[in-house]
Amino acid sequence: MTAEMLRGFIKRQPFVPFTIHMNDARKFEIKHRDFLLLPPGWTSTAIVCYPDERFEFVYIRNVTSVSSEGEIPEVAGRRSDEGTH
Repeated sequence: MTAEMLRGFIKRQPFVPFTIHMNDARKFEIKHRDFLLLPPGWTSTAIVCYPDERFEFVYIRNVTSVSSEGEIPEVAGRRSDEGTH
């Protein structure tokens, strides 16, 4: 998983909730785009925000997968025909 891939999920229009799965079996449900902070230039760390004013830093290299419904988000630099072979 890369930061750009996660940004693709954040930027989907309309936004579709998604779940980030970690290599230690934790899961983060991202129900709104504001619940995952990934500022420009950040490539290794994201911040998951919770409604009760808590937050958690997530090391992107420990993300094993992302699950969601709908279309696969566009990722900058990825050809649209990749993975369709």
